[in-house]
Amino acid sequence: MAGFSRGLRANAFGSLKVGTSTSTGASGNNIGAPVFVLACQTTAAVDTYTVVKDSPVQFRVLDAWIVCTAANAAADTFTVYRNSDAITDAIDPADSTDKDLQTAGTIDDAYHVIRKGDDLKVVTASGAVGLVYILCAKDES
Repeated sequence: MAGFSRGLRANAFGSLKVGTSTSTGASGNNIGAPVFVLACQTTAAVDTYTVVKDSPVQFRVLDAWIVCTAANAAADTFTVYRNSDAITDAIDPADSTDKDLQTAGTIDDAYHVIRKGDDLKVVTASGAVGLVYILCAKDES
């Protein structure tokens, strides 16, 4: 994997905790949870890019998008996976050019939680090239 994705470390969030309601004191799921973006750069090849290997923390994938760094053809797709299960649909930047932005059309709620020990991957088909960004939030549920 080229570039700048370094994955997560166990102490990535320090002492940050999921927030509580100031009016009721009830604990909320992901209220005030730290949000972060993971990224990887793909090259013109069919490949699997491991963005996070053996995650030390549990988190949720909230969104994913691609910034194209070159022209992509109809068969060039990007898909975000938890282990071997697809989280997003195949993001298809058909006939896009450099600087175009493409987003995931769906997020599968059955697979969008990355548990401790899971891998987060981006799989490319054909010659998909671009910067893949994955918006995530720490999850303590």
